[in-house]
Amino acid sequence: MCANGEIEGVIQKGHEYRIPVDAKKPVDKRKLPHKGKYGRYAECFRVVDIQRLELEAMPPLSAKEAQRAHDDFTTDFVYQSNALAGNSLTRDETALVLLGRTIDGKAQSEQREACGLRDALSHIEERARKKTGLTQADLRTLHALAMTDQPDTPSFYRCIPDACVRTELSPTQPVLVAQRMTELLAQNEKREKTLHPLERIALLYLEFAEIRPFPDGNGRIGRLMINLELLRCGYPAISISPDDRRRHEDAFAAFARNGKGDQMVRLVAAQVDQRLTQALAAHKGK
Repeated sequence: MCANGEIEGVIQKGHEYRIPVDAKKPVDKRKLPHKGKYGRYAECFRVVDIQRLELEAMPPLSAKEAQRAHDDFTTDFVYQSNALAGNSLTRDETALVLLGRTIDGKAQSEQREACGLRDALSHIEERARKKTGLTQADLRTLHALAMTDQPDTPSFYRCIPDACVRTELSPTQPVLVAQRMTELLAQNEKREKTLHPLERIALLYLEFAEIRPFPDGNGRIGRLMINLELLRCGYPAISISPDDRRRHEDAFAAFARNGKGDQMVRLVAAQVDQRLTQALAAHKGK
């Protein structure tokens, strides 16, 4: 570890290494979670899991710092997820709406969307603590919370064909939606034994989007769903920025063409890596 520069402040004297008394103990890479499930994604999964262990070894932020970080992420997620779905609120406007302010000149429906998505995010944070597997009831609850602006859109599966905006995808026919959702969640549970969580969650996201089970809001529910799964597995929640829209859409298009999830797996891993990097920087800057 000393020779590889993994311990800060080490001084080499001949064949000996002198380690400072206050040196931080490096991560024991032999204890990396899921390292037997890295497969062809070893280069990105290994980085993410090392960062996760480093973060877990650090003392927690103060209550004030933790709350500020939580509020910043909530605003980012609500703004970015809604923006991907066509909501016109800016990040600053979203922040004000989440504080209870009303934005003149912006549709009330868009402001209610922001509050609904915040409530759904809060729900998954609580739900993830139970550590139990994802269920169809979870998804219906998320839909009910997030789609509060559409009381006429019930939180059960669609019964009419879906006019999918992604022409590459062929959404499941309504009569098969319930069956496909049952199969999807059963497959997701089986994959827990064989796939790294980030690969499994990315595939879940792609396949959920292909089914499009709800009459509306499937994109937002899908992004809530992957965050519920990430949190349940000990990873931070992520937020896909409108700046990543093309990469996001390309990942769906690639899956529709060839059934391969590589692009989405790498996108999810990159987003988790970014969140962990930010969290580590926040701890080191205390």
